[in-house]
Amino acid sequence: MLAITTALKDYESILVLTNGGPNSRSEVMFTYIYKLIFGSQTTPQIGYATVLSIMAALIIGVITAVYMYLARKLDDVV
Repeated sequence: MLAITTALKDYESILVLTNGGPNSRSEVMFTYIYKLIFGSQTTPQIGYATVLSIMAALIIGVITAVYMYLARKLDDVV
């Protein structure tokens, strides 16, 4: 579970090292959200970035719920 959450929040190193890479090849959802809010656009797209952030939170919540369910099942078996 820690590896999954670390992989999902590893946007800082991608942003610092490649800034999304050539032609957005190494861009992840969180770097995209960051660029929507703080990028070089004239008007930040805060509404769209908020929706993407909520979707990311839901995805992480579903992954966590599935992990907790499977961990509980494995504890019952052992």
